[in-house]
Amino acid sequence: MRNISKSYDPKARRYWNLKDLFDTTLNYLKDKKIENPRFNTELIFQHVLGFKNRVDIYLNFEKEIKEEEKLEIRELIRQRVFERKPIEYIVGKVNFYSYEFYVREGVLIPRQETEDLIDVVLNIIRNNFNSTQLKILDLAAGSGVIGITLKLLKKDLEITLSDISKEAIDVSKINRDRYNLDVNIVNCDGTTCFKREIFDIIVSNPPYIEEDIFPTLQDEIKRWEPEIALISGKDGLLFHRKNSESIMKVLREGGYFIFEFGRKEQIEGLKNIYKNFKIDIVKDSFGNWRFMIIKKE
Repeated sequence: MRNISKSYDPKARRYWNLKDLFDTTLNYLKDKKIENPRFNTELIFQHVLGFKNRVDIYLNFEKEIKEEEKLEIRELIRQRVFERKPIEYIVGKVNFYSYEFYVREGVLIPRQETEDLIDVVLNIIRNNFNSTQLKILDLAAGSGVIGITLKLLKKDLEITLSDISKEAIDVSKINRDRYNLDVNIVNCDGTTCFKREIFDIIVSNPPYIEEDIFPTLQDEIKRWEPEIALISGKDGLLFHRKNSESIMKVLREGGYFIFEFGRKEQIEGLKNIYKNFKIDIVKDSFGNWRFMIIKKE
């Protein structure tokens, strides 16, 4: 097991208050080029010390850190720095659309840009349906954050989560039960479990990374996150070539398939796959073309 360098060694001092150890940890993560070092430090301290939120850290700067707390913080810093383990896996949670969700290894970590997908779906509902009593499928649901967030925002939606991964199904159930929601969860390859036109909206953040791009990604991604949730063939469109026909079959007339894609270079390929349907493309909040809306007319 690799040791943390002497530049970060809480054992070298007998007494630490929270502020001193926090500042030492923060500076260490900065030196090690960890992205968002303050956010990582806050999450680790919140997790170990049992604070309800990150603000409590700053309100308790004079708190003495116990030996066992100090050693646990040291171990989690080691995992973050030397193993490049994502902070979300370390603390077992992620914030998505202002809600907290459980995540663990084997399940994709939700990204900030995917929050915009929620807004896209809500706009489609608002502008195209007279009722919110709609049947929605979250396809390739992963931890279930998209479908569960929609249910939290609009209780009368009938939500189904579907994923091929048993690990993802288990995590989705934990997140559903955390909020005590009536959400159907199905372990399914694509839409093969559904045999007729039953959904008003299908929403998805499917795999879309190209095979040759995957090795160039951050260690936090390529070492830890599940390849099945990330890679989709040589051009990133294998998921759609495999599933597009069955997806459209279980979508009702007038329904929408709304999904996230990776890069603007994929747009023409996606347009070709869905050439028989009406297509709209939407940017995310960072100004990147990110979401495609397919309407079945």
